[in-house]
Amino acid sequence: MNRMVHKLLDLSKYEAGRMRVHRRTIQPGQLTERVVADLQVKAQEAGITIHTDYPDNLGLIRVDTDLMEEVLINLIDNALRYAKSQ
Repeated sequence: MNRMVHKLLDLSKYEAGRMRVHRRTIQPGQLTERVVADLQVKAQEAGITIHTDYPDNLGLIRVDTDLMEEVLINLIDNALRYAKSQ
């Protein structure tokens, strides 16, 4: 519940233009691998294996890594919550 309240506050700050975005240039694979590593235990507990598959030459992206990590965590966490184990 507390997490949801913080997300709503962040969303309202972003929409009001008061949220500061700190963009960095990174390789998308680095960010993805970091998030997947953080969620690997939760996936294993659910009987699910997470695999990543993307080309090595994706290039660089410029994003706020904290915000993008949060997006990826939410996506993967939701997938784990609703996926059937293998």
